[in-house]
Amino acid sequence: MAKFLRILHTREALFTIGIFGITQMAADLFADFGYDEVAAMLRFAGIVLVVLVLVVDWRRRATSLEVPLLFAEEESRELLRSKFDRFVWETRLQKVVRELDILSPVQRSELYIRLSRNVRASDDPRVWQDAFEQVLREWEKEVDARLQRWLPGAHRGVVYHVRPNIVLPIAFALGNAVGLRRSIVLYHATPAGEPYQVMNLTQPRVLFEEPAIQIPLQQTPKNICLPQQRGERLILHLVVSDRHPPALDAHPDAQQATSVAIYLNQVLPQGDWLPYAQAIWAKASPWINAFQQIDLCLVGTDALMFALGMAFSRTPRLRVCHWFDGQYLPVIDLSDVSTRPPFD
Repeated sequence: MAKFLRILHTREALFTIGIFGITQMAADLFADFGYDEVAAMLRFAGIVLVVLVLVVDWRRRATSLEVPLLFAEEESRELLRSKFDRFVWETRLQKVVRELDILSPVQRSELYIRLSRNVRASDDPRVWQDAFEQVLREWEKEVDARLQRWLPGAHRGVVYHVRPNIVLPIAFALGNAVGLRRSIVLYHATPAGEPYQVMNLTQPRVLFEEPAIQIPLQQTPKNICLPQQRGERLILHLVVSDRHPPALDAHPDAQQATSVAIYLNQVLPQGDWLPYAQAIWAKASPWINAFQQIDLCLVGTDALMFALGMAFSRTPRLRVCHWFDGQYLPVIDLSDVSTRPPFD
């Protein structure tokens, strides 16, 4: 059955012509023997089958292919597969995964991408850079590029349903790498592990619109102003948490650079997080545009940081920091991503 569906998917035109030709020849044969009613029925059946194939193909082409994608750090492949199966079940994308397994070059096991190294234990930027490039390569080369080559005969485009269950600097870097070049739907999970949708970015430029609700963002220091001329270096803290206030002095270069925090002292509620991403982008953009080099210190959820990475994808001077024993250290430099953007 799978082989038959694969042939049907890749040879629609040949299959349609074959149906029409066979039924027409069979109808002519029956007509020659005087069975005109049978011949008419065969012609009618051939027309119905051809129309059915064309309608099915048109409906497939008119819709986007919705692809679930899970990033995680679990060392156990079995645990990761179980988490992915739950994600697929909760998002009701089982049918899509079965279609990919049967028809596409991308298999189920390639849709959950595991971080191959325990980066949390290392303060070596090379370890972090290699780990980021590994998960990015598996997404871009092993999944996206193969889907894009296969896609034109099937669907209108791809929408990735992403659960970025991964350390914050890499979640931000992945969002920064994909930028606005792909349609994304983002998910978070309850403490019990139940995934739920938090942002629909199928039109990613919605990140730059005004938020529909007022978000009570704060800035510290309150009296600091944007520089009159472009500054050299900024350490920007983006904090969304009720337990971790901004720690401006935690970066080792805090005394040699301008340090600013934009923060929200609350836990994000279950629901739509788009207004929070929009508000943070609007508040942080003037600061980012005013400096030559920016170090980002992040506190919040992986899905929100992934979205902010997308929003700041056109900023070529970003480094992302991670918390180590009471201080933030730069671990991922995104300058290469901005100069040679993936997913083109």
